[in-house]
Amino acid sequence: MSVANECGNDEECNLVTVNEAVNCGGGTESWREYLSDYDTGALLEVGSYIYVCTVAGLAKINQVTEEIVFFNTSNSDLPHNDVSFLLKGSNGDIFVGTNGGLVKFDGNSSTGWITLLYTMIF
Repeated sequence: MSVANECGNDEECNLVTVNEAVNCGGGTESWREYLSDYDTGALLEVGSYIYVCTVAGLAKINQVTEEIVFFNTSNSDLPHNDVSFLLKGSNGDIFVGTNGGLVKFDGNSSTGWITLLYTMIF
């Protein structure tokens, strides 16, 4: 499995591409493209999910069902919509760096996020 934001520094591009080997023996591959209306940044793969940083919140993409859940300040405990970085903790928590601070969450719930730092994260 490889995940890439192939836009580089192109501010007009909003494409996230997922490349998944379907049949390792035969070398067949499938490609999925997820388009966003927002600038995309860091990507984090956790199990069957891909988390994508955007300037408008955090997108969670289910690679199996292709369902996309979008977390932002309107529907979750995310402190700021501009998400800069992601990190998976050893216990499975996901650390989310935003312009409003650093938070951690369990990867599923829209509430109960714990704010660890109140400052701008770059």
